[in-house]
Amino acid sequence: MRQLPVIYRRREDLELRELGDEAFLIDSRNGCIHHLNATGAALWRLLADPMPLSAIVRVFCHAFPSPTRRTQKKALKRLLDELEDNDLLDA
Repeated sequence: MRQLPVIYRRREDLELRELGDEAFLIDSRNGCIHHLNATGAALWRLLADPMPLSAIVRVFCHAFPSPTRRTQKKALKRLLDELEDNDLLDA
């Protein structure tokens, strides 16, 4: 039986603050501030609309064709796992 793809959703109660080239997520539930690199900030903006990894990879590959699809997929999955580990995504 085939599994449905995971749909990644950002937590809507987090606030994105941008200062120049820097981006931060503010979690008012626990007072934590999370720094996002440029890729993380782009991913966060993209997740304004929940989507599966395949769609995320497709957008990033279109925007940044230089790295291979496989390389981008691995990097994006790692980043999504990190966001999940820090409780920044909704299940």
